[in-house]
Amino acid sequence: MTVINQKVFLKTINNICSILFNNKKLLENKKKLNFNYFSSHIFLKITYSSNFMPLETKLIIFDVGGVVVPECGDVIRRQIAKLIGISTQNLCELSQQSSEETISGKKTLLQFYSELLKQLEIERDPHILLNTHLDTYKQYIQELNPYTLRIINNLKKHYNIACLTNTEHEIAQLNRERGLFEVFEPYVFLSCKMGLRKPQPEIYQKVLDETKSNPTESMFIDDSQEYITGAEKLGIPSILFSNLLQLYKEFKRLEVDYN
Repeated sequence: MTVINQKVFLKTINNICSILFNNKKLLENKKKLNFNYFSSHIFLKITYSSNFMPLETKLIIFDVGGVVVPECGDVIRRQIAKLIGISTQNLCELSQQSSEETISGKKTLLQFYSELLKQLEIERDPHILLNTHLDTYKQYIQELNPYTLRIINNLKKHYNIACLTNTEHEIAQLNRERGLFEVFEPYVFLSCKMGLRKPQPEIYQKVLDETKSNPTESMFIDDSQEYITGAEKLGIPSILFSNLLQLYKEFKRLEVDYN
């Protein structure tokens, strides 16, 4: 039985990925953004997950809410639901499609709340709901965790660092004014500015294109399994985040230099 060195194997796979990824003639349907290719009765299907070590990590992509700062979406929804006198579940059901539109930048939060109040036939100034949303967010998101900030700054010594976050126009503006994205400059990717949202494959692809990175030399960190799966479908090794200690352990296992 032949034992194949993992890094030799990954280098070979990386070369195949690069050829398929960059050659439109070889990749018949690039819109699907996978590495399936039929030729001479050969079928290649290349899939990466956090069980594989990237060949040579050059880019690390961080989610923001739930990784870099706390996730407070549930708290905001409870506050808004209480304010307009409906259940949180009812609010989620009514706002599902509109929430996707605000995340992808097709409408603002103010427009969303205006439409919601009109739908519920509630006569109230939508600015009240918007201000409640922003004030609740500011209460929970004060500043970057100093330990998180330190690890990102340490990583920047060795890798390109980016953030990719699903966010609305008003929240993005608030976080930019507060300097939340400064540590990730110049690679700040906001869904509302990109007209896309995770887990759409095009959003990950745009990050790779703009950073001039190969998927197998990148790493994605998120607290959502759905978004992790979206990245892995493009061949991006990923870490499902739960806490900083777990992230340190994953970095050590994957030989990521965070010192």
